[in-house]
Amino acid sequence: MTIDKNTTKLQLAANQLMGTKVEFIQQDLNLLDEKFGKFDLVFCSNVLQHVSDIFGAIERIKKVTNDMAILCTDILYDEKYDDLPLAHFYGAAKIGKEGVPFWSYWQPNLSCFKKMIEVAGFSKTEIKSQFIIESEDKKIKILDAVIHTYI
Repeated sequence: MTIDKNTTKLQLAANQLMGTKVEFIQQDLNLLDEKFGKFDLVFCSNVLQHVSDIFGAIERIKKVTNDMAILCTDILYDEKYDDLPLAHFYGAAKIGKEGVPFWSYWQPNLSCFKKMIEVAGFSKTEIKSQFIIESEDKKIKILDAVIHTYI
């Protein structure tokens, strides 16, 4: 296999070391539809909190998923409301490292995230892991979750 601008190191490793035919494709969530194709595994890592229409994005992910999607996002954590599907809507730019703004619209709790996935048409959802992401100065801590969901 030759390395060109469309071949990633991860793709090469998966194909050469594990004998797979993995192909990594990047696509704008807002442009996903059935015409793009269907995939056995769709992986969406920490993007959903940055799109204005998180539910629409999950629906579009469903449209291109044959079997399983792995969805990762920031999670709103408050034990008082664990059973209620709630989300915090930021809807504005935040200032990140070195004063650079970035957009973060949504932070759903696990109940809300699972409910959105279910309503989008996925049949089964499993919380695979939860972990804390900390800023370098330890002032910001964000709970993240990895969800496996199936058609």
